[in-house]
Amino acid sequence: MIDTVNILSPFIYIYYTALVIIALGSVAWAYQLQKRYPFKYLLDFFYYLIAIYFYWFVIILVPDLLMAILREDLEARSVTLYWVFVLLSLPCFFIGLYLFISLFIHLRDQKIPKWITWIYLMAALGFGIGLGIALKLSIEQTDHDVIGNFYLILRSFALCVRLVVVAYAFLGAIKSSDKEQKGLIQTLSVYFFVAFTLYSVLFDYIPFPRDIRFYLSPLIYVFINIPPLFFLGKFTGKIFKDRLLTHDERIDFEGIFDKYGLSKREQEIFFLMLEGKSNREIGEVLYISVKTVKNHIYSIFQKLGVKSRIKLYIFMRNLAGN
Repeated sequence: MIDTVNILSPFIYIYYTALVIIALGSVAWAYQLQKRYPFKYLLDFFYYLIAIYFYWFVIILVPDLLMAILREDLEARSVTLYWVFVLLSLPCFFIGLYLFISLFIHLRDQKIPKWITWIYLMAALGFGIGLGIALKLSIEQTDHDVIGNFYLILRSFALCVRLVVVAYAFLGAIKSSDKEQKGLIQTLSVYFFVAFTLYSVLFDYIPFPRDIRFYLSPLIYVFINIPPLFFLGKFTGKIFKDRLLTHDERIDFEGIFDKYGLSKREQEIFFLMLEGKSNREIGEVLYISVKTVKNHIYSIFQKLGVKSRIKLYIFMRNLAGN
């Protein structure tokens, strides 16, 4: 790790900058999706990305940059420093894994049973204690094979959990009568099954040079999570319109507009908001300024008694019986 930094230091900083920008871009994308569409699985994926990217930032970028800046003081302790950061980042690792489980459970419109949550928490606590003990033994024996092998077991555990979850989601979706939801779940299940299996085999079981594995691992992990954003966004945008805006027999829009006194312009903006369009997009459709759009939206919120788009969506979903 140190040798690579010495030789390619400027390129490493550029690489890290690009990595952070890509990660932040995907998080921003997920944030916009969950802001537009109030579905629990989108919120799960948004927080999942934050947790796993923070995990990678802590175990890769922080120790490597510290050693590049303070090389003379830290070079002799570089490996130990790395494992210390791994231990500190472990909560993010397990939070991210739990949110991955939650994502697929909520995609199936189910809740995680409490007994599974408790078992998971006990497993996370056990691995945390085990990693701490392994780090202590490694420091005492000046041999990091102990903690390295334990960490491989931890990553294998995470892989098994992911594969079991996606297999459960795939098989459970077979009986679903909703073809679109079934298609999304099975697409994501197959995608993550293949992606995580290949990733684990590539970086945990094939003896790549340590520096190559160290720097490529987070980059590939970041890109693994970008296609699901496309799948989720496309699916959610479609079902949001289909399940909310086509319930004419269940939602009396004219009655709502009369009851709450929405003007014709407000009605137009109301439907565009329900389609998930941003303020700028609404302005482009109606040929009005963003400021005017915001004023109309504020008026709509005041009349309907809601404080945000999410509250508006929930209000309408309740009327639709969703």
